[in-house]
Amino acid sequence: MFPAQGEGGGWGRIAELPQVPGVTEVYKEAFGRDPSGIKWQALELTMQLLSGMGNVVVGPPSLDKTALAELRTATRAAFDDATFQAEATKVLGSAPTAVDAATASKIAASLGSVDPKLVAHLKAHVASGSSVKQ
Repeated sequence: MFPAQGEGGGWGRIAELPQVPGVTEVYKEAFGRDPSGIKWQALELTMQLLSGMGNVVVGPPSLDKTALAELRTATRAAFDDATFQAEATKVLGSAPTAVDAATASKIAASLGSVDPKLVAHLKAHVASGSSVKQ
């Protein structure tokens, strides 16, 4: 589970875990200031992708418009299905929600304008082979 980004760009608490402080709350308490820097930018991009694109179903760019409409309808129906929601809640602790096409398209389009310094940082981090670096 990841927090959703608010209208102003900030990060709140995870809706399913309201008693758990949000990442920015924890950071401010630990360091006395708002999060910033390249590591924060990397975490923020990751949270944007996982909260906004974690439950996206995609097809190839050449997908027939009728097939695309059917895929969207079927996906929405699956996410809204009570049996699916109950099983997902049993397994995951909460039921995932579908991401609408407009939100997914906006997030995907934004990837073309990621700061090159952030891209270089992420590439170096992945190349290091470590999932956690201090």
